[in-house]
Amino acid sequence: MKNNLFYSILVILSAGIFSGCSDDEKVEAIITPAVIQGTVYTFDVDESGVQWENNQMIGVSMLKANSTEIIMPYHNIKHKATVYPVGYFSPVSTDEVLYYPEDGSKVDIVAYYPYKDNLKDDLYPLNIADQTVADNFSFVYANNSKGLNRDNKKTMMELRPVVAELNVELEAGDGVKDEYLVNATIKLTGLPTKANFNLLTGSIQDITNVQDILLPAYEESEGNGASGRILPSTATNGYYVEIVLPGMGGRTEKISLASWLSEIKSGIRYSGVVKVSLDKIEFISMDEEPVKDWEEDDNVIQGNGSSFLVRPISSLLLGDLKASAGNNPFAANSGIPMDSWFKTVNATSVWWNSTIQLDEQLNHNVLYLSHTGGTAGWYQSFVGYRMSKAELGEYILKFRVKGTGKINCFVRTSTSKCPLLTVLVGGKYPTYKEVTATSEYVEYSVTYNFARMGVSGRASYADADATDASVADYDDFYIGFYPTATNSNFYLDHVSLTKVKEN
Repeated sequence: MKNNLFYSILVILSAGIFSGCSDDEKVEAIITPAVIQGTVYTFDVDESGVQWENNQMIGVSMLKANSTEIIMPYHNIKHKATVYPVGYFSPVSTDEVLYYPEDGSKVDIVAYYPYKDNLKDDLYPLNIADQTVADNFSFVYANNSKGLNRDNKKTMMELRPVVAELNVELEAGDGVKDEYLVNATIKLTGLPTKANFNLLTGSIQDITNVQDILLPAYEESEGNGASGRILPSTATNGYYVEIVLPGMGGRTEKISLASWLSEIKSGIRYSGVVKVSLDKIEFISMDEEPVKDWEEDDNVIQGNGSSFLVRPISSLLLGDLKASAGNNPFAANSGIPMDSWFKTVNATSVWWNSTIQLDEQLNHNVLYLSHTGGTAGWYQSFVGYRMSKAELGEYILKFRVKGTGKINCFVRTSTSKCPLLTVLVGGKYPTYKEVTATSEYVEYSVTYNFARMGVSGRASYADADATDASVADYDDFYIGFYPTATNSNFYLDHVSLTKVKEN
């Protein structure tokens, strides 16, 4: 069975600055939030591409570095998934954002799924007895985020299964046809089915409840055999694989698992082959491999520099956006960090308003932007998201918007160029897309050719006037949105940028 990564998650927690004043002095303390990205791996081939559903929860805790001591109050903090953009999480309560210690001391962060409340002694119960219930073995855990602090705030968490997978493939031997092996049943005997997983130590303990485990049969297209989940173990003595073959008169064989494996390790897929001949049934090979990334999906490539995880607007705190010192976020004094939303502040800002507001209908935060006077247009008033390291090729920008008036979207690089759209308008390729907002949210999809660019300041280009882009052009760039007329306002939500798969 092939390896698959079925969802990606991104937990990004918002920054804040708090200050307090006494009669004779003002003390300002800058606190730094944890910035967490996460990839989640599964054994289940059928869950390739399955995405998080709304309100699915993970638990996150912060520990003192290289210890099991929890930094309160960051204990089992619940984070909620959003449906779109897919794979994003934010704290259920804005009062529970994880902040790093102000003294710069280092911490570790652990996370798990699915979330449970009121865990006793931080022990998560595991039960794999019934292999037909996916929830029995959907638990994944990450503890690779270590040595973090306010100066090293960003991390990629790898949430992986803590159980193992065992595949038993039946192969026809001498005098046996494949059809003789159809409808075989394979079960495990002598194996425990219950345990507790310690979220602080990252270890399995209290292993109990030995009983038979019936492994689910392969799909018909996968051949003859069965696959299931088993608990890790440092020894396999007393563990058996029992095979019953109805196509051969109910013939039964019991094979010691210890002849295959001396131990069972977390997160490993074990694939064994049993050859069935007329005179004997024997184990012939065993392979083991850790869970790996999934293969390319139908129309996008997932990975660094290909599919961008744009910070979800819903994760931003209510209030104002980070403001660029001028209208150039690339300037040394702009104050705009990478992978963040921002707004411009310039001479026209008196007419320009942009804030984070709660959309009660959606039940999450959105960007609100309005322009009530003065000049509206490119380089006068816009919001953007700064990012880096794009590849050449086609990218799809998706976003949802509602409101009044017309809004443009564009992409601009620190080399003062803009990639062209892939559609012709009046015989030329524009660098922007204009949409008209309505009273309800509408999703738009815009395809850019990141391999072809135009010089800033011109709206569209004949192909002969465009230039070839280089990878270096996308070391630093941003997505921008701006109104094209005064007295307009709009709400922006669900922004993503994804590279189109090359055939």
